[in-house]
Amino acid sequence: MIIPSFDNEIENGKVGFGVWATLFLSFILLGWYSAIGGFLQRKHIVNGVKLFTFNSIFSFLFMMLISIALLTKKELIQNNILIILGLSCYFLFSFFQILTYCAKLLAIDSKNSSHFTDYVGYVFLLWLFPIGIWFIQPRMNKLLSQTP
Repeated sequence: MIIPSFDNEIENGKVGFGVWATLFLSFILLGWYSAIGGFLQRKHIVNGVKLFTFNSIFSFLFMMLISIALLTKKELIQNNILIILGLSCYFLFSFFQILTYCAKLLAIDSKNSSHFTDYVGYVFLLWLFPIGIWFIQPRMNKLLSQTP
């Protein structure tokens, strides 16, 4: 199974609260990453804007399609497992590319440098969902208040 925790909550067509909460928080998190990247890419000229945009759209669509498939037809996933595994691998790549892109932009904004050692801390803060928001969101609010 791809997401074994959903098995206990999906019974006889009824979906539990945990499934909806997980999906909701996942979409909120991806939206927050896209908002950070979208705001900071307008402020700085960097490479990878098209890849970031494509990966953001791909991540939303992939999560939506997998969620629908898990909630409605599990046979669809079981019959096409190789395609799902390939898309899942690209989803992982796109997720970490979104993280590193946002982290790189945050590092450029503070130090005018994009070396890996300058933004690895931001990658971990973005990856650790609730903890990272406590440190990064006040900084984003400060940057938003400075823009004309």
